[in-house]
Amino acid sequence: MKKAQTARQKTPPSPPKPTAVPVSPEEIVSQEEARVEKTLKKTALISIFLLLCCVFLYLQISNYSQAGQEKQSKLLTLKNQDQNALTLKQDYNNVKRQAQIITSSLPNKENIVEFVSSLENITFENKYNAQLSFGKNQPQKDAQGFTLIPFKILFTGNLSSLSSYLSQLEKLPYFVKISKITSQNLKGLKSEGQYSLDASLYIFK
Repeated sequence: MKKAQTARQKTPPSPPKPTAVPVSPEEIVSQEEARVEKTLKKTALISIFLLLCCVFLYLQISNYSQAGQEKQSKLLTLKNQDQNALTLKQDYNNVKRQAQIITSSLPNKENIVEFVSSLENITFENKYNAQLSFGKNQPQKDAQGFTLIPFKILFTGNLSSLSSYLSQLEKLPYFVKISKITSQNLKGLKSEGQYSLDASLYIFK
């Protein structure tokens, strides 16, 4: 009997079963609203973060695009400047070449001896009868302000030889202007006579 009682006393009592707490419909709705509000807050935060990321990326892309346009504009400006510099260089070379031609065609007052020598060579090589003379008032200015030296040529021969002489004179590398031609003792177009040529040599001064 004692053993049976001892065994009964050693057996622990079973815990009481939990009883279900009844939840009202209002609490269920409140919990659901809280969960939805929490989800909406998370969604709003994520949306704001994504929006800020998009704005940042847009600003970066805009800056890169603007920087690219500025670089392209600078490149075009440099290209245009190089083209303008090349054009100016070509123009300068053309003007320099023309200036050299003009300078060589306009002798100085001191070296018109070369011009006189050229006329004498034409006369000697073609056996012309031509006499060159310069006036006293040297040099002079024309209406446009250019400096010139007037001179006269007394030519003896017929019209054919005079035309040949003028053609040789035109080939010289000088600016010569013949203003007047008068004839003397001319008996016919094919006969010989004397021709007086009033001309001017333009010089550089």
